Amino acid sequence: MSNLIWRMVAAMAVIVAIGSSVEVHAGIVLHVSGYTDQAVTTISGTNSFGSITDDGAGNIYFTGASTRNVYRHNAGGTASLESLNSIPLGIELVGNDLYVGTNIGEIYRLDTTNPGAGATLVENIGGELMGMAVAPSTFGAYAGQLIISSRDKVVAFDTVTSTSSTVYSGSGLYPALAFGGKGLFVADYSDRQLFNLTSTGFYRPFAPMSGSPGGIAINPNSGEVFIANESAGAIDRYSRQGRYLGRFASNVSWDGGYYPSFFSFTRDGSALLYGERRIGDPNVGIRQITGFEVAAVPEPSTFASGLLGVALIGAGWLRRRRRAA
Repeated sequence: MSNLIWRMVAAMAVIVAIGSSVEVHAGIVLHVSGYTDQAVTTISGTNSFGSITDDGAGNIYFTGASTRNVYRHNAGGTASLESLNSIPLGIELVGNDLYVGTNIGEIYRLDTTNPGAGATLVENIGGELMGMAVAPSTFGAYAGQLIISSRDKVVAFDTVTSTSSTVYSGSGLYPALAFGGKGLFVADYSDRQLFNLTSTGFYRPFAPMSGSPGGIAINPNSGEVFIANESAGAIDRYSRQGRYLGRFASNVSWDGGYYPSFFSFTRDGSALLYGERRIGDPNVGIRQITGFEVAAVPEPSTFASGLLGVALIGAGWLRRRRRAA
């Protein structure tokens, strides 16, 4: 009887393994036409990631939780900028400096122009520092400061004075945040929702979700909000007003935890970057979804002549109106 039980257990293990392999390795499925998913690079030796940012000049920065490294990827390849003593999670670029938050509340600063110079510990504010974003000028007294989400709070860190203050304290689990047209968006992993937060700490629900959000990426051109739905293995899409636009992609192999997902738009909005973790595979892929429209910026001369033309047309229309009167 015991041999039979062991054979049944082994058979079930094979079925589970095969099922997991098919699900994880089948690849992302895009639900909207006009977009393309493609590989950027593969990172070996780590299978757990934090978040990601880019400097608009072809550099992608991200954290590797299992290796405790901070990485930079560009056309020349992928290199570790620094190895930390604790697990790096959130990351954001402020000028030429990378700020990295860790699982024990440490904030490190790395100079991207001087790789290998080491990381400077600038503060320890406690908690698990997961989501990071620089506050725009519209975010009240916190403008220009680094806004950071943790397990149950959102804090502001002044990179000039190295002081911190609490923006919001709650009971959820906040692995990611991002600024968009509707202000500050915060992902609540435990309550499965997205909410807006003002600089005065005013909380406003934005959208409920069918799964747990581990990342937020806001298209800088359209303002649309994309969510890394970790528990559903999907990417969900919302309008800037909070209307659910549908499932953008499915069968995404996220990192499998509440730490921030490897997920963001490039600065120009042309590509949605994400990290693909394959269960049992020491290699992790950086991938991108392209096909997003990039807002065209008119040439200065064209823009100026256009304004002049509008002004002349307006003046002529006004004269005609006055003559008619």
